Amino acid sequence: MQVRWIQLPFAPERGGFDEAPLLAALARSRAQRVQEYFFTHEDRPYLGLLVELDDDEARAAAVLAPSAPRRPARAHIERSVEPPEALPPLDASGHRAAAELRRWRARRAKELGVPAYRLLSNRQLDALARMRPMTLSTLMEVEGIGAARVSAHGEELLACLRTAEAGGLIDSLPLPTSAD
Repeated sequence: MQVRWIQLPFAPERGGFDEAPLLAALARSRAQRVQEYFFTHEDRPYLGLLVELDDDEARAAAVLAPSAPRRPARAHIERSVEPPEALPPLDASGHRAAAELRRWRARRAKELGVPAYRLLSNRQLDALARMRPMTLSTLMEVEGIGAARVSAHGEELLACLRTAEAGGLIDSLPLPTSAD
């Protein structure tokens, strides 16, 4: 095991500490333990790190060796979640609901100045279009939609779904004939 003292000076232009010395140390070894110390020197703040590094040369050589086989970045992640069950395709009413929700999401995201996926992911939007919940409590049955999202946008989402449903009812009414 190797112990290193690393000083990270505060970089006002970045609004934080310069992490380059720490990243350089971690590129060669793995940190076992880190103790942080904050101090100032000549009115400049520093973050001091006492880092215990694993100096296992075999591991470091394997990491740095150019001939070492590389695995895909996510190959080591074990999936414990069952794949989602196949959902039936959207019917005409579901397509109207999805289109209405997409319009709402784009408009609202622009108003709030956030990316559209922050309001509803495509998966959540699709689930809403399939389930078409009509109450705030049933909105929360959609995965990823919790109390915070329901309190912030629940009424608007329900209004979108009602508009889509009404569109379906209006579209299904017979058109007046010229004889009437």
